Amino acid sequence: MNDCVSIAASYRARAEGEGEMTIPRPQQWTEAEVHQLRMLAKRKVSADCIAKSLGRYVGSVRTKALELRLILSRGLKAKK
Repeated sequence: MNDCVSIAASYRARAEGEGEMTIPRPQQWTEAEVHQLRMLAKRKVSADCIAKSLGRYVGSVRTKALELRLILSRGLKAKK
């Protein structure tokens, strides 16, 4: 019974901020990044490649493309 109380206390301590990890806040998109996203999407570059070139997560790139109503290619490389 005492084990349950100590476990609950340790969970409460973590919930109050002791030893808690911080969650990274999303970075705001700059106009230059949005412009580059538009240009790369137009060239049929994949979300993965765009994310690498912008230094962002793939999910972030897909979400922004959805907001901008852009269609991202699936796995194709840029046309030259």
